[in-house]
Amino acid sequence: MVSEAVDSAARYLLYKLYDATAGRPDTWQVLGNTEEGLETVARAVERGWIIIRDDRIGRIKVQSGLLTCEGHRLAQSSRVA
Repeated sequence: MVSEAVDSAARYLLYKLYDATAGRPDTWQVLGNTEEGLETVARAVERGWIIIRDDRIGRIKVQSGLLTCEGHRLAQSSRVA
């Protein structure tokens, strides 16, 4: 049950990243802007849907996410359907 909820949240994260980047591939987005939990982000990484990296905005440390080809495909197909 919990696993399904986390999978669903991870998929929703894909849609949010896709929308935040206007569907542009190879575009990083600060994950703090999505307000997703660590477990959700970890599941999306585990599924191979996103890649994360540590960034800095001035003196502030943030994590950014990038949709993988698979993540982009999944998000795009849900938006077209």
